[in-house]
Amino acid sequence: ITALRLAPRNVSVLANIGSAELALDRLDQASAHFSSALVLQPTFAPALDGLATTFERQGRSDRARALRGAAHP
Repeated sequence: ITALRLAPRNVSVLANIGSAELALDRLDQASAHFSSALVLQPTFAPALDGLATTFERQGRSDRARALRGAAHP
């Protein structure tokens, strides 16, 4: 992915790729991209929301709720 090669530490790029992976139901890849964004910026709401949605789809609703609470205190 060109954007990721050009800006590998850009949290928006990582979260957007995570969202694309999520839309394609590639949950492991989505989780990895959202998590990478959160390593760089732990309070980045789009990545927190995306990871929460990924966890919901994986049946991990407790973890999803915790992340949503962090994204929207």
